[in-house]
Amino acid sequence: AAAGAGAAAQIHPQQQQQQHVEIRVPVHAVVLAGFSEYFKSLICSWSGNLNRTLTLDVGVGDAAAAERMVEFMYTGKLPAAAPPEELLKMIRLADQYQVTRFLAAASSSFESLPLCDVNLSVVLEVFNLPQLMLDAPEMSRVITKAKAKLLDLYGDLEKVWGQEVLRDEFINLPLAAVQCLLASDHTAVAAENTALVALAGWIEEGPLGRTITAAQRKQLLSLIRLPYLTSSFIGDILHSVSWIRESLDTRQLLNAFQFAVASDSTRQRLATYDFAPSAATPHYRCPR
Repeated sequence: AAAGAGAAAQIHPQQQQQQHVEIRVPVHAVVLAGFSEYFKSLICSWSGNLNRTLTLDVGVGDAAAAERMVEFMYTGKLPAAAPPEELLKMIRLADQYQVTRFLAAASSSFESLPLCDVNLSVVLEVFNLPQLMLDAPEMSRVITKAKAKLLDLYGDLEKVWGQEVLRDEFINLPLAAVQCLLASDHTAVAAENTALVALAGWIEEGPLGRTITAAQRKQLLSLIRLPYLTSSFIGDILHSVSWIRESLDTRQLLNAFQFAVASDSTRQRLATYDFAPSAATPHYRCPR
């Protein structure tokens, strides 16, 4: 598209009643093409009259975010003090239409939000984003903030499991959120037993936990620091839970039991062997 060519961006919020609110935003085609590979591929396919209209069909609540995206292409600025819900809408649209600089700016603004401004619904929305989107480098700041809030809410598993409201919220978390909590060194427990009890509760009682595959159960169990379970817990409980028994081999349980009952000096010697705590999880979780 030539520098002077223009495109009118029509933003159509989708509504269940089949009604559309049309918002016409005049945009230079060269600006769209310069900010987005998606728009560039569309515009480069044009021939003849370049004064055309691009229509973006977005959710009813996303129309304002779409306008902010177009404004950013001209100003390079986001609205001041945008709430996390609006920033997430901008982030989704930026990813959908490949406006990478807008995505980076919205992600940076999200990262700078005070933790108290990020609520559980926002955290769950982040963890429920498509994995391909979460893997984008620009999303790392958003994920870091969501993980920080998740730990703020559920990082003390003793507290979570001792309060019915928190427990119910925990067992309804998505898989990625549970993985995050179990993988973190900052998740606090009085003993590693609690981490396994929480995982078992999520798998056996949670609506999402009951639907995961055997491979996913095995991956979650790998986040439990088996050598730091108490010996009685290993002997009396682990062996009686069928999905744990199916996910672990006998050698793993025996090694964990041997480490659990060992003296400190013996643990230091065992730590040189393969069945000791891994390099990724060499110590107890954050003390409670």
